[in-house]
Amino acid sequence: VAEPNVPDFGFRITRKLDCWADNVPELYERAKAEQWDATKDIPWHQLPVLEDDIEQAVCQVMTFLVENEFVALYLPSKFISRIDPHYTEVALLLATQVKDEARHIEVYTKRALANGGGLQYVSASTQWALKSLMSQDNYIKASFLLHLLGEGTFLDLLKFIEDIAPDPVTKEVLVRTRQDEARHV
Repeated sequence: VAEPNVPDFGFRITRKLDCWADNVPELYERAKAEQWDATKDIPWHQLPVLEDDIEQAVCQVMTFLVENEFVALYLPSKFISRIDPHYTEVALLLATQVKDEARHIEVYTKRALANGGGLQYVSASTQWALKSLMSQDNYIKASFLLHLLGEGTFLDLLKFIEDIAPDPVTKEVLVRTRQDEARHV
């Protein structure tokens, strides 16, 4: 119950219909429970030295993944401040997704740097596709495009890369990030 004359914060997402799903509270609790640490929980000391061409390929894939994860980080974060606090669980769930995506950027970057290969080449076509996603201003459309179409497809890509990973450390990176992405979908 708000006191009279409280300021209008201009929240643009004020209807339950525009942001709610019945499993939001459970997803939030699950997201908190499944947090992991990109430094401590990946056995970096077990990463083998790979042949140069294989390492470069892994680094290029990691670069592509980082490109995509930045949009997955920025898009939910731009909507958090638009959600009326009456839907606290939605804002908190999106905050866990932002945390997940930040960790994914961290872990993919660490993997690219781990054997000295570094981040590689950024694709113009990928950037244009990501820019079109970032231009979404409607939460429902943005969530559909990001969480269902984008991350839904990403799950298959991560599983494929996991299956062909050249070493167990890279595989562990993909297993953990795929679990997070599955929760987002």
